[in-house]
Amino acid sequence: MKRSFEGYTFALWDYYEGHQSLLIRSPKGGNQDHNIDLIFRGVEYVAVPSVLKDLILDEPTKSDRKFIEGILGELPQHDHVYVLVADSYRHFVVAVALKITEHNEGIYETPFEKPPPGYSI
Repeated sequence: MKRSFEGYTFALWDYYEGHQSLLIRSPKGGNQDHNIDLIFRGVEYVAVPSVLKDLILDEPTKSDRKFIEGILGELPQHDHVYVLVADSYRHFVVAVALKITEHNEGIYETPFEKPPPGYSI
């Protein structure tokens, strides 16, 4: 899946440990009338800077996979290596799934269902 988000600035926005869910968002504001969300589920590994400008989602190369396997070992079949390119650097998220959405909700709204305050497992 190769996709370009030229002209957008994304940020690490939310992480929900309970479901290993990560949100990277380009928030609405200025000339941008909607949020763009990259929602990762089943996250195993994240190596991404806090801000990503002109983001490109790219396919992993053999050397990308080798690098990740050097850190995590052999990846389970259900895990995917997602490559986020910004400023000519390749950053990685290893997760089960990625969903890309665009919406007009408030920038602090989250797609993750969180437990009520005081809830513990």
